[in-house]
Amino acid sequence: MNRNLIAALAAALCISSVSFLSCSDSESRHLARLGQARVIIDLGMPEEQASTGILDALRRVFVPDAIAQSAPALFSSITVQVSGPDLIPIVRSFSQFGEISMTVPAGSLRRFEVTANVANVSLSAARSFRGVSIVGLPPGATVSLPVVMSVYETKLVIPDLSNNRLYIMNSILDPTPVILETDALSNKVQPTPSWWTDLSLPDPWFFNATQEPITPFDIDFDARGRIYFNSNYMSYTEDRIVFRIDNINGDGLVPVATSPGTDILSLAIDRKRNILYFGTYNNIMAVDLATHAQDPVPIAGNLPGISNMRGMMVDDDTGYLYVACNGDSTYGVAKINPRDPEDLTGNIFAPLPGNPQFDESFDVQIKWPFGYVTQFYSTSGSFQGVRQFRLSDMTYTGVSLSGVILPMPDSFNRPKRFIGKLNRGFIVMDDTNLFDTPDRLVGFLTMDGLAWYSYEGDGFQFYEIP
Repeated sequence: MNRNLIAALAAALCISSVSFLSCSDSESRHLARLGQARVIIDLGMPEEQASTGILDALRRVFVPDAIAQSAPALFSSITVQVSGPDLIPIVRSFSQFGEISMTVPAGSLRRFEVTANVANVSLSAARSFRGVSIVGLPPGATVSLPVVMSVYETKLVIPDLSNNRLYIMNSILDPTPVILETDALSNKVQPTPSWWTDLSLPDPWFFNATQEPITPFDIDFDARGRIYFNSNYMSYTEDRIVFRIDNINGDGLVPVATSPGTDILSLAIDRKRNILYFGTYNNIMAVDLATHAQDPVPIAGNLPGISNMRGMMVDDDTGYLYVACNGDSTYGVAKINPRDPEDLTGNIFAPLPGNPQFDESFDVQIKWPFGYVTQFYSTSGSFQGVRQFRLSDMTYTGVSLSGVILPMPDSFNRPKRFIGKLNRGFIVMDDTNLFDTPDRLVGFLTMDGLAWYSYEGDGFQFYEIP
């Protein structure tokens, strides 16, 4: 579906849910004379729990399962930006206490973007949350405006598979780590959920360092900033399991999906629709996180034998799933409409340039209007780096990054997985393919390599096998 149409539909839905509040006649006339309207940012508190405190008001605003739940993090500040076609953007900041109320110029199209910054002391994996709502404001009106929030940027949660741990950092420039190893997580397990028992699935609660170490391979986050990771090689259950933890302390460890006997290579969360996708060698599964119903995603006939689903990401706006995978005889990225296999514009396989038999694609990231894919191979002369492609038609832009010259020469070894939800720049897991040489993280701000950083931690070993 066209992104402009989606935006228009979203705007219509937001406007339909706006509440026009009564205010004194004198206040209304005064605002009307000034061509202004008063907006109260309504973050979803039910009437019987109404409060003017932002920390209280942030309850029940984090989709998709946030009804009657508290805010998922401690916030340090709230920023509201108001824009419109005839309006110079207005930016206001609020502390974590007080009413979110603004007087702004009236107009038929006003876009409110709310960003909640997470406090440094919070255990949340999120660094910020964001929500957008669009409304028409008649002169003199007082409007209660709903804004639904979702995770915007996250900390770096690294699946350090061969070291059997999750390695967590605020950023590549602030690398003081929180490390969750097998034994630490074994103390965080929750009772086996009823849906798991109802499906007669094996009990997964058997984490210990000698028999059942965690083997995390991929990571994603839901709208509340909770962490999802898969663990393969669970010999006790013979299942490969996707787990969720509430925060960087590992609290609330529960299973959310399983792949009996088949390794999970990648996972991605559709944060708007509350769906978990995971990829195996030959299939993509969709898991409704509300009901835990688990079904295969139909693969369209015009996707040529895709397999080896190493990396994936959901475009939250469209719901399209982008998968770094194999085609019939090449490597590239598949764009999939998981709800409509007959959508010919939404189900496309795009081979990427280079040696089609050697330059393997591993992971994909979406930053409109472009997508980015990591490609690697150990053959001399093959491309090893990140390529950019257009999301509009799934074609290569000619922009790629394999290394930098400044501030000192450096290049990728075997770039594989993108890490974290970032809105500026990229962090990539760079695999040396050598057990006596640590793997590393590589960070860069733009596709010309601006602000290139590398970080080896205390001996990363991301992968057991090439």
